[in-house]
Amino acid sequence: MAARVLSHLYPAPTVAGHQWLTMAQLAEHGRFATAEAARHWVKRHPDLPRARRGRVLLVDQRAFDVYVAQAGRR
Repeated sequence: MAARVLSHLYPAPTVAGHQWLTMAQLAEHGRFATAEAARHWVKRHPDLPRARRGRVLLVDQRAFDVYVAQAGRR
């Protein structure tokens, strides 16, 4: 049985234990030049789990760290 790909959560994510980052926070955490660069990177990687709170794109910090580590980019 294959794992489901999580692309969007609605309503706003409330899962305990997750630290959801906005694109500005992801830019700082992931060492992107700007929040816009982080947003473009997230959109180019559709298999990275993400969520939305209204119109704000969110990424789970732990999922991002694992994704980057598996890609060998850190």
